[in-house]
Amino acid sequence: MSIVNNFECQQNYAVVCCITTEIVTNPYKTGINTSASVLKVTDNGTDAWDALVFDLGAAINLSTKNKLKIKIYSTKAVPLLAKLEGGSSGAKEVWGAITTANAWTEYTFDFSDQSAANHKKIVLFFNGGASDGTATDIYYIDDLKWE
Repeated sequence: MSIVNNFECQQNYAVVCCITTEIVTNPYKTGINTSASVLKVTDNGTDAWDALVFDLGAAINLSTKNKLKIKIYSTKAVPLLAKLEGGSSGAKEVWGAITTANAWTEYTFDFSDQSAANHKKIVLFFNGGASDGTATDIYYIDDLKWE
């Protein structure tokens, strides 16, 4: 299934670890995302590597759909790490960044070089590697899918 989760009718794979999440009514129904529900992700500010993990339970077929897309609403620009892991292949990390604040933006992570790999989990690190010990950051995500 190419849709990992849209937090409404297509909840094919759930969050299994580790960061605080909650499905909520979309607080910013504007631009490219006017859907009713989104996932609220709370980064606690004390763990530089708190992760949002989706376990697909079997090897992800990356032979034809190997670009991971995700819509994100953030109040600030921060680093974003997308990682595939959990299978017999070594983990694959692709660094990106949330570059647009206060607007829904779709980001793409290219995993085309992993078409023959065996990964079972999608792991996202919002503000990966950063920890100020005080602030909590809120991110809203939607429409996590493979294209």
